[in-house]
Amino acid sequence: MYDIRLLKTDEELYDVGRLRYEVYVREMGRSQEYADNKERTIIEPYDTLSSTRIIVAYLNSELVATSRIKVYYPKDDISELACYRIPQSISDLLTITEGTKYMIKKSLRGTGTTLGVQMMMYAYQVLLEEKVDIDVLNANDYLIHYYQDKGYRRYGDGYHHEELNQFVYPMALLINDYEYFKKTNSPFYEESMTIKYPVDPQKLNVAKTIFD
Repeated sequence: MYDIRLLKTDEELYDVGRLRYEVYVREMGRSQEYADNKERTIIEPYDTLSSTRIIVAYLNSELVATSRIKVYYPKDDISELACYRIPQSISDLLTITEGTKYMIKKSLRGTGTTLGVQMMMYAYQVLLEEKVDIDVLNANDYLIHYYQDKGYRRYGDGYHHEELNQFVYPMALLINDYEYFKKTNSPFYEESMTIKYPVDPQKLNVAKTIFD
């Protein structure tokens, strides 16, 4: 049974850094600005911000998955999200999150495993608790369908991500878009119906303009 929750301690952050290094550097051969080759960790300044939520999954005391959510509240500076081409008129009204650093230990990936879905469902609960309107991420081409199956929409043109040294595509999840979740058979549909704060149709319509 996986223990999936938000990161709590510096020791857990160290575990996260080790898993990132294992996946990004040793497995994928990526160049990472904050890679510590002596400690074999990747720990970034974003990780300790008050607006950051890091999700961890443990199995028998071993960290086997992690992801990071950065929250941008209305009127926050979103210059760091320039690659997503979100108009200021949207960011001034809505709470936006960016999902990054999502990874699962190699032996637990693929069909027949449930950890990926469990991680995504937990992340969606975090988005609900933060009253998020839009979640954005960059997806490699081979992961587009994976995220589309969850209810994310690809929009705009792909671009070359300098740090990843790969071509990626911006994708967005509209947290309260029940009709789209139902249409795409998203696993978030049932959870979205349990939202305990009022859904503002006007905000949802504003969020949809990102796809215009």
